[in-house]
Amino acid sequence: MKYQAVFSVEIDGTDITDRIKDILQSITTVDRAGVSADQATITIDDSAGNLIFPEKNALCRIGMGFLGKGIGTVFLGQVDEVRSRGGRGGKTIHITAKGFDTSGPVKQPQNRHFDELTVLEILQTAGAEAGITDIRVDPDLAALVREYEHMDNESFIAFGERLARAIGGTFKIRDNAAVMAKKN
Repeated sequence: MKYQAVFSVEIDGTDITDRIKDILQSITTVDRAGVSADQATITIDDSAGNLIFPEKNALCRIGMGFLGKGIGTVFLGQVDEVRSRGGRGGKTIHITAKGFDTSGPVKQPQNRHFDELTVLEILQTAGAEAGITDIRVDPDLAALVREYEHMDNESFIAFGERLARAIGGTFKIRDNAAVMAKKN
């Protein structure tokens, strides 16, 4: 039995699947671990020249699945770049989205230290400074008390990754949430 692949695309909460289904050329999503942002690329045939480009940082949600089996979200992030290529009679639009805003406060350096705090408390404090308030930490890792931690001109992403390595976890930011889970 063969399955027919199906997809869905939402931009800023608006489902555009039906608008692009006949002109979609490709959708690619990459789920990356750690400090690298997840990425998605949507390529659309715009030879008619009547598509409206999404705004930078617009929320982008992509779902994939099989007809009759359902669709699950495979990417959630923000539009990073929109490019148009070609000319008369042959224009394509490439929309690139990333799992988080790589030019935003999560990449800005912080200088601070933490004394006798749990991993959850540390991430909540550093995350708030980076604009991330949704912090999810595995309960076993969240309760670990760190005698001393510091951020010396270090971004929230780099700090989260370094802390995760030190305690046997993995760290990721997706959409506007930071997640620290146990390895394996």
